[in-house]
Amino acid sequence: MAGETNLAEQLTSAFRGMSGTQRVMVVAISLTVLLALGGLGIWAGQETKGVLASNISSAEASSIVSQLDKMQVPYELSGDQRTILVPESKVGSLRLKFAGDGLLSGDKLGFEKLENAGLGTTDFSQKVIHRRAMEATLSKTIMSLQQVAEAQVHITPGSDSPFLTEKEDAKASVLLKLRGSRMLPDENTQAIVNLVAASVEGLKPDQVVVIDQFSRILSRTGRDPMVGASDSQKKVAREEEDHMVRRVTELLEPVVGIGKVRATAHVELDFDKVKINSETFDPQGQVERSVQQKDEKVQKRDAGAGVPGTASNVAPATAGATANVTESSEKKETTTNFEISKTVRAIEQATGSVKRVTLAVIVDHMSAWDKDAKGEPVQKFTARSAEELKKIRDQVSAAVGIQPKRGDELTVENMAFATLQVNPKEEADAKKQFWVDLGLKALPYAAWGVVGFIVFFMLFLPMLRRMSAAINRPTPMRVASAEGGEAAMAGAGGGGGITRKPVQVKSMSEIEAEIEAELNADAAFSAPEARRRELIKKRLQDGSNEDPETMASLVRSWLLEEGR
Repeated sequence: MAGETNLAEQLTSAFRGMSGTQRVMVVAISLTVLLALGGLGIWAGQETKGVLASNISSAEASSIVSQLDKMQVPYELSGDQRTILVPESKVGSLRLKFAGDGLLSGDKLGFEKLENAGLGTTDFSQKVIHRRAMEATLSKTIMSLQQVAEAQVHITPGSDSPFLTEKEDAKASVLLKLRGSRMLPDENTQAIVNLVAASVEGLKPDQVVVIDQFSRILSRTGRDPMVGASDSQKKVAREEEDHMVRRVTELLEPVVGIGKVRATAHVELDFDKVKINSETFDPQGQVERSVQQKDEKVQKRDAGAGVPGTASNVAPATAGATANVTESSEKKETTTNFEISKTVRAIEQATGSVKRVTLAVIVDHMSAWDKDAKGEPVQKFTARSAEELKKIRDQVSAAVGIQPKRGDELTVENMAFATLQVNPKEEADAKKQFWVDLGLKALPYAAWGVVGFIVFFMLFLPMLRRMSAAINRPTPMRVASAEGGEAAMAGAGGGGGITRKPVQVKSMSEIEAEIEAELNADAAFSAPEARRRELIKKRLQDGSNEDPETMASLVRSWLLEEGR
């Protein structure tokens, strides 16, 4: 309690020692701090708001707001009147209540509509209710996908007729509101198409069209020549097209600029499995395998009968043997067998080979910033020359491997893109506005910092200095205790110790009395004020040489007494 009383007395003494201006500043700063702390406490005590419903229609918002008014629940409406905020602790209970009352479901009731059908409902009405219930149920199911924020399904039932020419198939269209601007992947789109087709009787997948909020056709029904192809074949074709477009973009963007080239490719792949067997003979590569030679010699003689007896039966002499030959023949026959080299090939062509490629490339005009007559920046566009387009065409043809013999087509055109570059002035204004907004957001925090700085340096720091000076102010009791302590130290040290002479610190009144006595003694001095300052300076110098710390405390106490 003594410490608290002493602190209060010191604070009161410090406040009384201030001038009138300082007191007004202290009071004003104290009130500002109290008001700021009170506002901060009120702001911190407010309960955070949570989203009760978003992206709702005006009718739904009106119904929900009227119920909140009846329940006396505070709420906030967004600027577009499509989002309702309520205290976060009540979001769950209010959602359950309004969902049970049917206020959060809008007109998207599913087959619950059939439960309210009356006895007088016609067959046509039941069909319409059934169709709307089917559309609402499919919309709810599609909205359960992570990428889909909202979905709306429209079904056109097929018309059955005994005549084939009058029979129409069922059709369906799906409008999606995606989360963000990214395009829905093909797998998710195909899943939605299959879901809708399987849920509606007589509906084929190629009769389902899916679009998003940006009017982009997500399903390729009616414009894809590979409708009958399997998913794997479509995926291969898409990858080939994407790879070709990416190569063209990477090739041209460093030349014409980023975002100044657009390319679209269509690749026809041949997925037919073909097996070719070929047998080739090389007449120049013959090798002698075998040789067969046959010699044949025939001689015929005409020998007479003669006289029967020995002479006719005895062979004639050798010398005259040829004289009786009437016919002779000689025949030679040579047969040579050769082996001719033969090549047998069994070729099986891989599926997915490129059958035909069509590629369209659009290059933006050259653009440059210039100044008009008023000095305002203006963007000017210049068409590219035919020579430059020919170079671009040759480079693209070589990069993607265009083959005219295969029927490939390549088109390169120069057109001005609709998306213009940012005006430098507008860009500078946008940056300036960004920093202005950032400064406005940081202004409250900066104000708090300035207030804290002012409070510290104008209130707490002077108070701390005065408190420190008041605490360190020399008093007779402290001087006596200091003298007693030094005397005790001298007595404990004995005769052999070093005895320190106690310093007698006089109060301000004593010093002033001594100075007045000296001034009265020296009455002949013509300038008493100058003499007074000289004496005070001399006393301060003497005291500083003997005990600087004590003299510094004494000077601070003098200053405090003068301030009072």
